[in-house]
Amino acid sequence: MNTIEITINGKKNSIAADATLLSLMKEMKISPEKTVAMINDIVVKPSEYAAAILKNADKIELMSFVGGG
Repeated sequence: MNTIEITINGKKNSIAADATLLSLMKEMKISPEKTVAMINDIVVKPSEYAAAILKNADKIELMSFVGGG
């Protein structure tokens, strides 16, 4: 399987070359419904997560909403 190198929240990672933003979130057990995502400093709409194919050297920022009380 081919892999690419990306940075997720400041940490380098190897992932499958055909990974999408949505597949990355599922693999990381992150809820897409509660997460804001950026690729290379550009906000990605949740409706576009499945179509956002990740490329070598992409910088991904994932920010999850956490409820409090």
